[in-house]
Amino acid sequence: MFIELACLAAGVAPGHMLRQSKTAHKVVRRGTMLTIYSLLFILGARLGGDEQLFNALSRIGLQGVLLGFACTMGSALAARTAQKFFPEVVKAQRPGPDSPGKGMSGSLIILCCFVAGICTALLGLLPDAARSGDISMYILLAMLCFVGTGIGFDLGSLRIVRYFWPHALLIPLLTIGGTALGACFSALFLDLDARSCLAVGSGFGYYSFASVLTTEMAGAALGSISLIANIFRELFCLLATPAIARFLGPLSVVAAAAAPAMDTCLPVITHFTGERYAIIAVFNGLVITIATPFFIPLTLKFFI
Repeated sequence: MFIELACLAAGVAPGHMLRQSKTAHKVVRRGTMLTIYSLLFILGARLGGDEQLFNALSRIGLQGVLLGFACTMGSALAARTAQKFFPEVVKAQRPGPDSPGKGMSGSLIILCCFVAGICTALLGLLPDAARSGDISMYILLAMLCFVGTGIGFDLGSLRIVRYFWPHALLIPLLTIGGTALGACFSALFLDLDARSCLAVGSGFGYYSFASVLTTEMAGAALGSISLIANIFRELFCLLATPAIARFLGPLSVVAAAAAPAMDTCLPVITHFTGERYAIIAVFNGLVITIATPFFIPLTLKFFI
């Protein structure tokens, strides 16, 4: 987490120095999207190349996908109610070629990159090294440098959290509350009790940590559902950000992404909502990431 924040901060100073350069703006915008496409391709390749995870999709994948979707949309709908508390951020957004209404084709390109990664791995066309976590981490760090540079183009965004304090706390609270409501709703039609659904939802997209902790506390079956649900939450936000931003508003994108809002989903959030929402996304992601290790044991041990 600290390395990611350091890379984000490292891009701010160069961005501020180059804020008047149209070429720099273009390079950062294209570089951000290129790294997003690359990361989605590798994520797809890792899924297609992991036989155990790929087989798990056929058994419990539907439960994980539906649960992840319910938690994501619960947060997005809850955050829709908070947009009125951030009017200055909305007015500060500059309409352009990357505005949500005109960026719907971005989701199709992202989806194609992800599917291409799965197909390439299934066909055995990629070496194992190309699917390693190291490569995806390097790409993620490059993305965060680009995002930091974008923030540097508009340093006024750094005052947003302070300006809207304590309203800024609404976003993580609504993210958590909306996730809980979505998890409880999904328990009505899934073959899982409310406590299990809440525990899975409490991963908030932080799938690497959440799946391990859930497996240790509740067994491999629920751990696998947690892995799939939280991977889906991250993937869904990467793919559906243009649509969510258009129909529910930028804050709904930030809440839907939850923990990945501060790293993996941050470049997409910035690209389709503007640099000023990047600060809110980092703040929300940081609070949610810190909360995750507490919420999962809480729901599994003490709730219901």
